[in-house]
Amino acid sequence: MFPKIFIQSISLVLIQWLVIKFVLNNEGVEGIGLYFLYISILSPVFMFFTGHFKNYGTQNLYGDWPTLVNIRLMQLAATSAFVAIAFVYFPSAIFLLVVALKLFEVGVDTKLAQETRRGRIHVTFLCIVLSLVLMAFATFYISDVEILVIWFLTIFTVFILSVAVPQKKELSLNSVPVRHSFLTILKSVGLQSAVVALVGTVPRLSLEHFVGLEALAVFGTMSYFVLLAHVITMSVFQSSISNENETLSLLKVKKKLSLLLLVGLLGLVISYFIHQPLIEIIFDESISQHSHWLPWFVGYIAIWALVSFLEQTAIQQGGSNYLVKLNLGILVVALITCPALIYFFEFNGVVVYMYALNTGKLVLLWLYLTKKVRLEH
Repeated sequence: MFPKIFIQSISLVLIQWLVIKFVLNNEGVEGIGLYFLYISILSPVFMFFTGHFKNYGTQNLYGDWPTLVNIRLMQLAATSAFVAIAFVYFPSAIFLLVVALKLFEVGVDTKLAQETRRGRIHVTFLCIVLSLVLMAFATFYISDVEILVIWFLTIFTVFILSVAVPQKKELSLNSVPVRHSFLTILKSVGLQSAVVALVGTVPRLSLEHFVGLEALAVFGTMSYFVLLAHVITMSVFQSSISNENETLSLLKVKKKLSLLLLVGLLGLVISYFIHQPLIEIIFDESISQHSHWLPWFVGYIAIWALVSFLEQTAIQQGGSNYLVKLNLGILVVALITCPALIYFFEFNGVVVYMYALNTGKLVLLWLYLTKKVRLEH
């Protein structure tokens, strides 16, 4: 099952890249700036209502599978209400594309939970690969955003119906246990996920407000490589454990961090020497004018990968509550420092902020894990 999950992860990352390239080709820099602006607005909402369903949807922590399906439908109803209101303020095709892409991800997460429970991932894998093929074709031969919107919404609908229809006799959004579990998830998983998304939203909205859409477009495209770093980090983490109940030793953590650091340094060297042709190939000429920023972004993304690995380690060692408090503290600091840095130093300010944020979080997580190990021994 792991090879399929890995291929799915890579395919989803490539779909994101092709969507960015599609918008750049057809809407230009301003269009991709709007794309990242709408992502910044919608991501915290989607994470609050629908985030990480697969993580708890494969267990019965909040109820059996029919109850979880009812919860999922309730989450979708709440999300749809917000999207409908937001569309009144942002009536554009790019906004609809972002909504469709987010719903596609929700559909993937939902169907993946169902197929993981069954022990066989097939339909999700097939639809993701088909979507990747369509996006590759659309990037070069299609100019209508509406076609992509229809495709992503169709796949989302297929996924949700394939999950809901088998449970049609047990569907009941008015059930007291369903409403109770829905609210419980919002107050725990939803709130935690939304806080993390908001931390990422602060620099994007600050850039758009103080510098402009072009700066947001550059920041968004350069930050795309975080998705690649996430796949690499999760692969390294999964390869570090033989089963989900295994606790990583501090020595093994150090070895894996060294491996991630080596990959990050390799990326930094490559981006330093060929940043302009690399960005021109991956995105286009309008973004390659700002390619000198790429090594700086690769540097902070390398630190982010180390942070992400330590976060996964902390979660596995029972540190979820610590992470919640840490992310809440970071959000408060971000709301104060990030806008101020961008206001005074413009784009340089967001780079300083990203390095300070990730380096500080790296130090705090390392101190937490080493202290936890000392207490346990």
